[in-house]
Amino acid sequence: MSANLIHFRKEILSNVLTVKGRAVPFENIGANRGVIALDPAKDENKEFIAALTDFAHRGVGGVAKISADDYAQKKSHPALTPSVPPREMLRARPGPPAKRVAAPPELTRPGAVQAAKPAPPVDLKAMGLADDPEPQSFRPPTRKISRKPGAKAAPAPAS
Repeated sequence: MSANLIHFRKEILSNVLTVKGRAVPFENIGANRGVIALDPAKDENKEFIAALTDFAHRGVGGVAKISADDYAQKKSHPALTPSVPPREMLRARPGPPAKRVAAPPELTRPGAVQAAKPAPPVDLKAMGLADDPEPQSFRPPTRKISRKPGAKAAPAPAS
C-alpha cells in the first residue's frame, strides 16, 4: 500500500454513488456508513478521487474527506464512533410553562352551556340589493395590446 492514500467517508451507504457509470466501492462499517481509501497513483482511482473530492467540497451525497487517523479509527471501532460531530439542537428548547387563565365559574359547572348570540339582521336596502331583481352585468374594461414591439395600439372601436 502507498503511504499517500486519500480517504473518504460516506453517509447513507444504501444511496449508491456512481462515477461515469461505475459504483464507488465504499467499505461498509455498519450503521449505513462507509469508508474508502484510494491510491492516487492508480489510474482507475483518478476518476473516483476527482469526483469524490468535488462531492465533498460541494457537500453532496453525504461524502466527506477524512484523515488517515479518522479512517483507521472508523475501521477499528465502526459502531462506537459517531458519524458526524455533535451539533446543537435544531429545535428551540421549550420555555417555562405559560400561565393558565382560569375559566369563569359559570362555565366550569357540569352541564353549563354558553348561549350563542344571534347575528344582527342584514339590511338589503342599504346595500342596494332589496328591490333590484337582476344585478347589473359586470364587464371589465379592456384595451388592445399590441404584439409588435414599438407599435402603437389600434384605437378602440366606437360603440
